[in-house]
Amino acid sequence: MAPTLRPARPDDAPAIARIYVAGWQDAYPGLLPDRLLVGMRHGEGRAASWARTIRHPGRGELVTVAEAEDGAVIGFAGGGPARSRGFAYDSEVYTLYVDGDHQEGGVGRRLFCGLAVELASALGPSLIVWVLAGNPARYFYEALGGRRVGRRSGSIGGAAIEELAYGWPDAAVLAASQG
Repeated sequence: MAPTLRPARPDDAPAIARIYVAGWQDAYPGLLPDRLLVGMRHGEGRAASWARTIRHPGRGELVTVAEAEDGAVIGFAGGGPARSRGFAYDSEVYTLYVDGDHQEGGVGRRLFCGLAVELASALGPSLIVWVLAGNPARYFYEALGGRRVGRRSGSIGGAAIEELAYGWPDAAVLAASQG
């Protein structure tokens, strides 16, 4: 059975924190410093931060979770108004992570597309997402029809990074991809 998508609640914060940290630790070895990844924790502090974000979202910000049949949170996505200057997009998906035991089953696609449709309804039709250039997740966004629309340099944890932007002029096309 496909997971249920719903708005995140503050009591989802511990599961979101765990999935977030595991997602970073699984996705970014070789792309970000080992000391940063090894030092990440999903304890009370990170859970409290997610709970605050859920309780007091910024204008137009949303956090959506995927819930398994047994009620367990197995993934989440967050987004809101586009933060990138110089790009004419209405909204941005800021984060998308799925528990390792539930990857490859369409949960990420459902989360991304579901959040994109909600953001388009609230903020306008166009959508952007940024991904580390070395992250294989970029193929996920390409498979969903995202077009590479930008590149930027920065740093995380003292490491130089390159990010790629993928954009959709009309995120409504993602509604059919929710699976």
